[in-house]
Amino acid sequence: MKNIIIVVLFTLSTFCLAQTININSTVFSTNGEKTFPLWVEAGTTIQPNSPIKSISVKEFNVIPNSNGNDLVFNKTILVYNDSLSTVPAGKSWKLESIQNGLQIGDEYAGGIVFYLDGNGGGKVAAYPTFQKSLSWAEAVNYCGSFEYKNLNDWYMPSVDELNALFGLKLITNFFDDDTHWSSEDINDYSNYGVYVYFSNGERNSSPKYYQRRVCPIRQF
Repeated sequence: MKNIIIVVLFTLSTFCLAQTININSTVFSTNGEKTFPLWVEAGTTIQPNSPIKSISVKEFNVIPNSNGNDLVFNKTILVYNDSLSTVPAGKSWKLESIQNGLQIGDEYAGGIVFYLDGNGGGKVAAYPTFQKSLSWAEAVNYCGSFEYKNLNDWYMPSVDELNALFGLKLITNFFDDDTHWSSEDINDYSNYGVYVYFSNGERNSSPKYYQRRVCPIRQF
């Protein structure tokens, strides 16, 4: 009986920790039937399952010639487990490796991950396209009313959160060297807002009517 229980527990733990992907709605184990690298053609649907967070994919353009097709490298992309991805027409994908769990700098939950709490949650920053130069009051209103992909719980970052964003800036090219408003102001000088200079991470303050960059953030 003891041996049977051990076998059952081992089988269950192996099943629970299995790394699988859906290919055209069929489930495959990444260390079983479908091992990397794996080529898939145009029209194929791909979705990794938890605990896989994403799959690193090299995309190739399929160029017809007299002897068949040539494959010309186009770009490297990530396919995430929160949506179904389809290989575009005229393309071929080479599935190369898996990533378990999010990392700083990943695109996720409507933005760019800049903080992870270690328990599956974290914070993301809005894409550079949505970052604006505004006065402090305009920045507060902008972040409070910002909405993207039906997500409307964005807010203006604190100084500490700006410091984390500056850390993200150091490992990505999503931010420039401009100054960024925080949600905080100066005690006894409420008409002065606190900002962080993204060229060196220094904190300072200035009148709130100055225009500085603002980056909406949200928790997930």
